Amino acid sequence: MEDSTNYAGGGIYSKNSALKICQNIITHNNAAYGGGIFCENSKIDIWNNTISGNQATEGAGVYAEGADLPDIINSIIWEDG
Repeated sequence: MEDSTNYAGGGIYSKNSALKICQNIITHNNAAYGGGIFCENSKIDIWNNTISGNQATEGAGVYAEGADLPDIINSIIWEDG
């Protein structure tokens, strides 16, 4: 997922769902909320990913709100701003 622009979830958008995000490069995306990944009221597993170079007003790499926070394992999140 690369070079995308959205209001929420430049790379990936999840609302009221369950999602496994594994072995991806999520880079250079833009959004107001969640430049790389946006999740609201979702159960998300983020495993073995690189999330970098994303831009957002809030949550440049990962933005999460609601009951569940994402489970982030063995992932690189860097140079998001």
